[in-house]
Amino acid sequence: MSRPSSEPVTGPAAPPPAPPKPAVPAARPPAASASKAVAAAEAAPAAAVAPAVAADQPAPSAPAAAPRKVTGWRFGRFLRARIGTDRLVLELFSSRRNPQLVARIVQPYVAGGDAGSSALPTELAAAAAALDPALAAMEAGVAAEGGKPLRGLVCDVVIDDAWMLYDVVRADLRGLSPRAADALIGSSLADVAGVAPSEIVSRWQPQGESPYTLACGLPANALPVLNEALRAHRLTTGAVEGEFVLEYNRHRQRLAPKCSVIAVVREAGAQLAVLINGVLTSMSFEFGVDAPKELELRGRGLLRVAGVGGDGAVQFYAISHAGWKAPEPWVCLAAA
Repeated sequence: MSRPSSEPVTGPAAPPPAPPKPAVPAARPPAASASKAVAAAEAAPAAAVAPAVAADQPAPSAPAAAPRKVTGWRFGRFLRARIGTDRLVLELFSSRRNPQLVARIVQPYVAGGDAGSSALPTELAAAAAALDPALAAMEAGVAAEGGKPLRGLVCDVVIDDAWMLYDVVRADLRGLSPRAADALIGSSLADVAGVAPSEIVSRWQPQGESPYTLACGLPANALPVLNEALRAHRLTTGAVEGEFVLEYNRHRQRLAPKCSVIAVVREAGAQLAVLINGVLTSMSFEFGVDAPKELELRGRGLLRVAGVGGDGAVQFYAISHAGWKAPEPWVCLAAA
C-alpha cells in the first residue's frame, strides 16, 4: 500500500514485498471459508491493499517537479467489475470525469464451469473466475454495436464486503520496520480469519495521529485470478477495493465525524463501522442482517466495543441500493 494521505482510499492488486503502503478496512467472513474471511483489499496492478480512511497528516515536502503531461486513459473510458456474493456485474463507463454508463453485463455464477447450472461460490477466487466470461460478453456486445475495442482500458474491481476482512488494530505501527509491521498485521488478520498468514494478502494504514491502525486483507489466491482474467483481455488492473472502502470515500464528507455508526447494506449482510472523531475505531461484518432494528442493535453493540456509551449523540448512516428503506435513527445514503 502507499503511504496514507488525505485523499480517498484506493485499491490493491498483488502486493510486492516492499515497505508497507496504505491499507483498507473490513468484513468478518464465515470461519469455514478462508477466502471470505479476508479484508477489503484495494490495489492496483501489482499494488496493494489500501484503507478506507483518510489520514489527517501532512505529506512530506518534496522538491518541485515539472508539470506532468496528463495522458488520456486516466480520464477516458474505464471498466468496473463488482464481485458480489450472488453475481458479478461488469460495467463500461464513458469517462472518469463525468462517468456515464455505456454498457452493463450481469454474469451469474455457474457450477463447475457448467453454464447450465448455477451455484453460489464459496470462495472469492471462484467468484473472480466469472470475470473472464463477463469480459468476453462485454467485448462481443461492444463490437456488435460498432464501439471501440476495450483493449488497453483500466478495470477497477469492487469486492463485496462478505468476501473481505477488515480489522482496526489499536497500535501505532509507524515506529516499526516495514517487515515487522506487515508481519504483525498479517498475523492479526490471520487470527481473525482462522487461517495461516500466507493465505492472506494484507495491508495497513495509520489514521492520522490516532493510535488506531486500519488493516485489510483478502485471500491470496484471488488476486492472481483477477489479474490473469484482465491480462487475457489486454486490460489493466485498476483499484481493487471492498465496497465499504468505496462507499466510505464517496460519503465521508457527509458523515458526522464526532460519533457515527456506518452500515453498508448488501444481499449477504451489512458491514458495520464506528467512526469517532474522524477515526474508524471498530468494524464488524454481520451476515444475514439487513433489518433496520437489528442493524441498530448490532451498531450499538459495536459502539460498546469501541468504548462509547449508548446515551451520547450518535448518528446512524445506512448506505444501500435503491429500494432499501430504514426509519429513524437511520439516515439513508444511496450506494454507487
